[in-house]
Amino acid sequence: MFDSDFYKNLKKPVFTPKPDVFKIVWPILYLLMFCSFFTVIAKESGFIKKLSLTIFLIQLFLNIIWSPIFFVLKKMKAAFIIAVLMTIFTGITTYLFFKISVFSGLLLIPYLVWLIFACILNYSFLKLNSKK
Repeated sequence: MFDSDFYKNLKKPVFTPKPDVFKIVWPILYLLMFCSFFTVIAKESGFIKKLSLTIFLIQLFLNIIWSPIFFVLKKMKAAFIIAVLMTIFTGITTYLFFKISVFSGLLLIPYLVWLIFACILNYSFLKLNSKK
């Protein structure tokens, strides 16, 4: 499924993290995300809770489809658009989670920061490899 030759042959920006960094960062971010999610789940029901959980699930769906679009379909522009949408939906989720639980909102901050970095990285890949 994952075409490692595709990734290895891409021109990479100088600030591209080593592959081991991704193996460390993503599990931590997923743990923080799901702790945040389950903290909100435990709160009293209401419109903001339903809205925030819906938006969380949208950003999670975007997160899930990003890798196959980038690595399997090799559609860097589409992956960039998805990364931007994911970042926007995560920003909205973070804001809404803060309204429900400050703790939940704080848990999403590292994820949001990483997504902003990921957008910059994805955009850089796109520009450096625009003829691919």
